Amino acid sequence: MVEDCLTFPPARTADLPRVTVLLASCGGMPYLPDQVASIAAQRGVDLRLIAGDDGSRDGTRAYLDQLRGRCAPGRVQVLSGPRQGYAANFVSLVRHAPDDAGLVAFSDQDDVWQPDRLLRAATSMSSIAHRPAIHVAARRITDASLNPRGLWQLPVERLEFRNALVESILPGNATVMNSRAFALLKEAFTNHPSVSSHDWAMYQILAGAEAALVRDADALVFYRQHDRNTLGAGKTLKWAHARLARVTNGTYGRALRDSRAFLKSNRYLLSERNQRLLDQSEGLSAFGPGHRLAAMRQVRPYRLRGIDQLALWIEVMIGAIPL
Repeated sequence: MVEDCLTFPPARTADLPRVTVLLASCGGMPYLPDQVASIAAQRGVDLRLIAGDDGSRDGTRAYLDQLRGRCAPGRVQVLSGPRQGYAANFVSLVRHAPDDAGLVAFSDQDDVWQPDRLLRAATSMSSIAHRPAIHVAARRITDASLNPRGLWQLPVERLEFRNALVESILPGNATVMNSRAFALLKEAFTNHPSVSSHDWAMYQILAGAEAALVRDADALVFYRQHDRNTLGAGKTLKWAHARLARVTNGTYGRALRDSRAFLKSNRYLLSERNQRLLDQSEGLSAFGPGHRLAAMRQVRPYRLRGIDQLALWIEVMIGAIPL
């Protein structure tokens, strides 16, 4: 094995910014070794990897156990996931991460990172360490062989709670949290570990706490698309059908109820302004269209695309928002 930062003893990287990568796996072969190699190749950081394997049957767990044995003590930890889905796996990883994790990055099992991804995140947030902050990189969307197929960039300049109430736009695999942001998320998941989407929960808590956002226009993550993706990059006919199905079969409604319960359990972590918005958003599901209309005008929740915002208004006015 070529020497990399996961083989270095802790003394070799003691003066570098510490970053902990939380990797959720389930049936990750054959793509997982590419991602692990790109993590190990990260430059200029004191790196730790915590992997949670959710009952793989394709050799993923054996591969991770072998990786742990090859690396310096303490560099790699392998946990057994809760076997309740990818969101629960990430929540479990967050709750088991040490308090001195430093910066924290979520990792999918099939992506590939540029070698300076974590260092750029650490450098960009070094001047705002006093407050919760995240670094969000652009993602190069690729096919299964990593051939480029498109570019994704976070479509907002700042985190906005009024959007986070009704829409999930912040992908975990593009996000690195500073220690204050991660502490908020860990406390929130400790208070309320049952979430339908760890990405959405992260967005809601960090937007609600008014965390700082650093956007990186460079594609530091190669977001691999293949037949086994859990979510995928969107903007395909398959994705559109899946999204419509989530609305019509009640999945989206259940996700809204779950997110509401999550936010209520963590209300004290939000800013005072966003605590008020959370309270006022109760009116979006009030009895009578007049009350719901008043709540829409007061809270002003929004989705980014015009067609989605129109759908939100329709859903609220017909009483289909189960908040």
